[in-house]
Amino acid sequence: PSSPVADADDELVHRAVVTVTEDHGTTVSPARRAKKASECLRKILSWRREVRADGIVHERLPLTPSEFHERWPVFIAGEDAHGHPIAYERVKDVDSESLLAAMDVEDVIRHRVQIMEALSA
Repeated sequence: PSSPVADADDELVHRAVVTVTEDHGTTVSPARRAKKASECLRKILSWRREVRADGIVHERLPLTPSEFHERWPVFIAGEDAHGHPIAYERVKDVDSESLLAAMDVEDVIRHRVQIMEALSA
């Protein structure tokens, strides 16, 4: 049977390996780091399946993107050294009362996932 980790793209595998190396250092054996990276990937992929991240960019959510961004502004400040967008937010600008009046916490999370997926597309 194929491994659920086989669903991970190269960038996700790279990020998991780098994270594990940063968290555990190179003094931990390569086999242990590989096991930790595999565990990390499994958790990430499980969560992505749970929130249906792969198709969320095209999903219609309770608020339109502009309605959501009025309540939770997100700004792009360029790209990092690897070409990834740098998104920033000011917590004081988030209107949590208005968000939660329009949607539940799960929908807020789904909007955030949608934004992050759109940025990485």
